[in-house]
Amino acid sequence: MAEYGAKSRKCRWCGTSGKGWDCGTDACVPQPIRDAIMRWKADFGWTWKSKLTDAWASGDYQGATEEDECLLQQARNNWGYRCLTGPNNVPREI
Repeated sequence: MAEYGAKSRKCRWCGTSGKGWDCGTDACVPQPIRDAIMRWKADFGWTWKSKLTDAWASGDYQGATEEDECLLQQARNNWGYRCLTGPNNVPREI
């Protein structure tokens, strides 16, 4: 069984155990941040994760909107790499 995903008991966004694959708790990644990550993924395709980790390190978000820059930085500060598992388990569409 996969560690994250529909059959898992871990949230695909925050990694919380025992809450299901979209736990929705206050500690989970909020929907606006999820949407910003998914837009980043749509813009950069299969290299999205490495481009985002580079952006987190450099502060250069390569043409993202100012709002998305803020949301992506919040994702880094609050959840780090844990929140990058979620987009692998959702459809390509936002």
